[in-house]
Amino acid sequence: MHIEHIALYVTDLEAARTFFERYLGATSNARYHNPRTGFSSYFLTFGDDANRDYSNGNDADGKDANGKDANGAGANGGSAGEAATQSAGNSGARLEIMTRPDIVNEPKPAFRTGYNHIAFSLGSRERVDELTARLRKDGYEVMSGPRVTGDGYYESCIVALENNLIELTV
Repeated sequence: MHIEHIALYVTDLEAARTFFERYLGATSNARYHNPRTGFSSYFLTFGDDANRDYSNGNDADGKDANGKDANGAGANGGSAGEAATQSAGNSGARLEIMTRPDIVNEPKPAFRTGYNHIAFSLGSRERVDELTARLRKDGYEVMSGPRVTGDGYYESCIVALENNLIELTV
């Protein structure tokens, strides 16, 4: 089992997509729009998962997100359950960014119930330092770090688009 995607409502969908593409290397699918409700969204992929084509539910190699082919066989000819296990080990969760005309952008205090932040692993302390400095230079508030936390993470926390928190870690 793995997290397939996380959804984030934003008021400015294009600015949100640009933020994740510019700073975190996201790859976006085509914009989905429901003219009846005004709902619009993008699915963003990151890193190794960025080449996956989710527009038809299948990878570029013809496998679905669980590694099954059109006949239901798993990756390497295994069962669907085996494919799900294999997929969980080598693919990351996607981020769905969404908007609609009646969205309300309420204050987001740092210490509240509910989702707090999205963490991105950058692979090294140097990359955490570099991206934190770049975001600070570009006007984003650095809430903490870069630092080693009490539980051993090297991280920084950024107040990013629409006051949503982004954590950068090794």
